[in-house]
Amino acid sequence: MRTPLLILSAALAVGTSPRADEPAGSGPEEQLSALRKEFDGAKQDAQREAVAARVLELARNGLKGPAAVDALTWVVERGPAPLVDQALDALRRDHVDSNRLGASCSAATGTGPAGSLAAERLLREATSRSPHRRIRGRAHFQLAEVLEDRADDLRRLAQHPEWLVRRKEQFGADGWARYSRRGADELIQEAEGLYETIIADYADLDTSRKVPLGEVSEGRLFRLRNLRVGRPAPEIEGEDVDGRRFRLSDDRGKVVLLTFSGNWCGACRGFYPQERRLVARFKGRPFAARSVNTDEDVETLRQSIDSGEITWRCWRDGGTSGPITLRWGVSYFPTVFVLDHKGVIRAEQVGPEELDATLNALVKEAEAAAPPGP
Repeated sequence: MRTPLLILSAALAVGTSPRADEPAGSGPEEQLSALRKEFDGAKQDAQREAVAARVLELARNGLKGPAAVDALTWVVERGPAPLVDQALDALRRDHVDSNRLGASCSAATGTGPAGSLAAERLLREATSRSPHRRIRGRAHFQLAEVLEDRADDLRRLAQHPEWLVRRKEQFGADGWARYSRRGADELIQEAEGLYETIIADYADLDTSRKVPLGEVSEGRLFRLRNLRVGRPAPEIEGEDVDGRRFRLSDDRGKVVLLTFSGNWCGACRGFYPQERRLVARFKGRPFAARSVNTDEDVETLRQSIDSGEITWRCWRDGGTSGPITLRWGVSYFPTVFVLDHKGVIRAEQVGPEELDATLNALVKEAEAAAPPGP
């Protein structure tokens, strides 16, 4: 929800004026440190928003060089939507040549739909104007992520008119027109081109996942081109917790709930109870739950199975950069796919109620298609 203009105007009016609790003559860096502490100690949203506005003003009119970049990035990570847009635009306008812009670009990808347009502007500038090859390569990747997220959002909104009404209210008429100007397919096509550029020109750059950026981009490109609803799911082959090999196609003829998850992920553990209920409900029917487990230590998975927390068979992939996860281009957890009895992807990232309804329908469909017994 956007902060009322009156609050923001009042906060901006404070500017960088000394406060009673700030030492006289303190420099911009000291003021920034004090503001961050004040933000952390604030109890109300309005107080935090006012502090974030003062940090933004300080970054634009007091701090210089790397300190200004870091302060603007801080606003992107913590500020309300209107301030985030202003901080992203200030980074684009005044600091696109900074060698510290990488953290700013990463923060831009986390601003969600509200910050998507300003994030896109910054990332496009970084891909073309940054003098630093590392930042240009990462900006290509992050721009592709922003475009993918927008395409996914537009597709979900098309399926849920009630969400569309709220999103239009959030953006306003002009903002919504800019946000929805390009359709999901066009956005995905550009994202594919960005990944292709990375593979050709920036493949050697390192990533936080300890694999080259080119390999991660190959997985993302594979996902965009192969893991769509209506397409056959690619094969998965690997080992379970006991080292026994099995394949996704072994379950042909059954509806498959396929997840990418791990115990390190709280949201994944939160999904386990529903998975257990589904396994119990469809016992004896053409249904199978399967997971690609991304815990680094196989004993973590073994303990979950032994305790009954996980009651379905898993491939152990050895981490979020395991070969299966990397090839499928999975970047968020849990990732959920639903495959029909022919191995075709019929749904992905569905909510709890929609998942139940989808599985009920597909299991009945699989039963109707099964050959009669003897």
